[in-house]
Amino acid sequence: MQTHSSSPAIDASRVAPKKLSGLPLLGEKERRTEQYCLNSRFLYAALKGNLEEGRKLIEMGADINAKNSSGITALMDCTLAGHMEFAKFLLENGIDKNARDMDGHTARAYVFCGHIEMRQFLIGHGVES
Repeated sequence: MQTHSSSPAIDASRVAPKKLSGLPLLGEKERRTEQYCLNSRFLYAALKGNLEEGRKLIEMGADINAKNSSGITALMDCTLAGHMEFAKFLLENGIDKNARDMDGHTARAYVFCGHIEMRQFLIGHGVES
């Protein structure tokens, strides 16, 4: 009995799941999609002040310096909403404190008047204006 295969040889590295923070992925496109999802969830956690979720997402592989399409970072998001504990977590874990959005603003530009403590905290940690 003859077996003929019209399909090319299988590349085992493309078939065997790769790991990114415990998530099985098949290829580069899927890895980028998964990273995008982790980063988006991380930015949302910062905006909502959900520190537990933010820590979990960093452990899963979210990029602490992720930006949305407008260049807004997690530090900008949590500053805007006045989430001091989340801001402390980010600064303690190496976020680029002087990252700029698409308009050239840093996190200090996202502080509202009512968040004087946050403004002082950012200044004390050397965040530029």
